[in-house]
Amino acid sequence: MKKPAIDSFVLSFEEQSLRNKTKRHHWMICSSRNPDMLISWGHAVTHEAAEYEANKELEELVSGCTQGGRVASIAPPNHHMFLAR
Repeated sequence: MKKPAIDSFVLSFEEQSLRNKTKRHHWMICSSRNPDMLISWGHAVTHEAAEYEANKELEELVSGCTQGGRVASIAPPNHHMFLAR
């Protein structure tokens, strides 16, 4: 099976305010050919943690290690972040 290229995906973020005045940071990965097709998603307590988890999932999608779906977003404190190109 041919591995997808990184430009086959669109990564986006959304912030949600919760009742207890905290925020939840959602991330979504969609197909660039069909932006309505949600491939993978998750959320975290900070934007930085959401970015970390989304980029980690994006790398796994490109490498063929995962097919997508909901990801439990649990980033360790002081994690090393990297950004999608």
